[in-house]
Amino acid sequence: MAHEFRFDLVKHYEFSLGTVSRGWSDEKSKYKVQIICFNNCPESDTSTLATLGMSDYALKSRRFPAIQQELLVSANEGTDLTQLAGFLMSFAESLIESERALLRGEVVGPGNFILSNSRLNCIFVTNPSPLPEALIKHVRDDLIFVYLIPIYLSEAQIARERGWSFFEEELERQNPDIWDFGRRSMVF
Repeated sequence: MAHEFRFDLVKHYEFSLGTVSRGWSDEKSKYKVQIICFNNCPESDTSTLATLGMSDYALKSRRFPAIQQELLVSANEGTDLTQLAGFLMSFAESLIESERALLRGEVVGPGNFILSNSRLNCIFVTNPSPLPEALIKHVRDDLIFVYLIPIYLSEAQIARERGWSFFEEELERQNPDIWDFGRRSMVF
């Protein structure tokens, strides 16, 4: 059953985000999560990476006993996508291992730098609003697509102190290039 859904999920991703341009997997991985890439998504000169297979596992949160999730993150052209795929795969597997679901507005980190040439070391969890709306219109009601925005520790502290809705409003107001892993921190 999981393999049938995985095939349907690939079709859904391609319908929503475009043709898969490449993928990554780790045969030694306990969970067999794969990462797939879509070029020129959400706009030209960006790529979006998505997990494939994370939704085979039920995750938990304080409010919901069983959630299936897939993760997405976007980056500008020139970003080391192989390194970003490695981060996304290990992040997804750590969530599966801990059976922990992510909720909108959550801040994860600080941790290691997401990319070796970047100082971003936290993640802000939100809805996939930068991506085509067709993505969230899926046949399964129990599948949640989670969009990850890499952020600085100083931004993570503000999101925690002032709340996720304030932080999302600031993202809209200040409009930083969230796909640039070398961007400057927002100013508060």
